[in-house]
Amino acid sequence: MFRKWIKISAVALMILAGLGYAGLQLIPPVYANAEFISVNDAKALLQDQPGTLVLDVRTPGEYFGETGHLEGAQNIDFRAIPAALKAGAPILDLPKSSPILIYCHTDVRASISARTLKDKGFENITVIDDGIVAWQKAKFPVVHSKPPN
Repeated sequence: MFRKWIKISAVALMILAGLGYAGLQLIPPVYANAEFISVNDAKALLQDQPGTLVLDVRTPGEYFGETGHLEGAQNIDFRAIPAALKAGAPILDLPKSSPILIYCHTDVRASISARTLKDKGFENITVIDDGIVAWQKAKFPVVHSKPPN
């Protein structure tokens, strides 16, 4: 757990510093204020709760790239979430208690996104521990789609 905290904190600090965030804070899983679950638990959650919003917070290039994405996942770059929330983006215009499963490449951007959503009142957020990397390592299926024109 300590190594994961160090990894997330170091990368998050670099990302946030690069973006010019004021009040820079550490982003360990505890800070994300969301439950981190294994890919096995994530797969079970998606089968048990088919209405879960699956949110891929990687860049569109990653989403449509060679790693693919989870079936049914909606893509919104983690840097765009604050603006999308302010603008009332349809992807995030859902009841605050709706289940949301977030992932990225590993779990750093997902942690930041989880905290952003929690701060805006979303209550039922889960993060895939180690993201799509762990998903693919478990040999779970991914979807490869072409970007819209």
